[in-house]
Amino acid sequence: MDCFATLGLPRKANLEEETIRAAYHELSRKYHPDAAASAEEKAEFGERSAAINQARDTLLSPARRLKHLLELEGESVEATSSLSPELMDLFAKVGQAVQAAEQILKQKEAATSALGRALLMEKELRAQAGLQAALRDVTALSQTALAALPEVDAARDQDRKPAKALAARLSFLEKWQSQINEKLLALMSSQLA
Repeated sequence: MDCFATLGLPRKANLEEETIRAAYHELSRKYHPDAAASAEEKAEFGERSAAINQARDTLLSPARRLKHLLELEGESVEATSSLSPELMDLFAKVGQAVQAAEQILKQKEAATSALGRALLMEKELRAQAGLQAALRDVTALSQTALAALPEVDAARDQDRKPAKALAARLSFLEKWQSQINEKLLALMSSQLA
């Protein structure tokens, strides 16, 4: 499936989120199963609606969008096993922050009294600060990577190597951002319990 064609968008790595969302909303209104006139049309609209949702999800993720674009152009995109020193350093920072948060969450879960949980508050705040610092670094590198999308579009016909490297970089950054946000949410939720 060509996600760009599904949403009626040009095959470009550099697409604005608003453009993707606008195309999605227009098509999802047009092909919503409840708008179908017959049972046959309802089934067809259901399939189209699923394809439209999948296209939106793929194109809203810059890493998945770039990977999809390269695959449409006949390139195999695999996760690269070598990370730049900058990403290796960030990988270590993210890993430490996530691990610290996991330890605090386990300790809070094991605490049997309100006093026991309260005594962990300082460690919990340090874990949150570590996660937030790692998230800032991931976000900064993500913004730098996203700024390279127009250059990748311009050079893609001549050399796809930079596009492949950027797809891998964005994939790592999106994964780490997701892990950090998951742990931050878990820490915040544990405070409410």
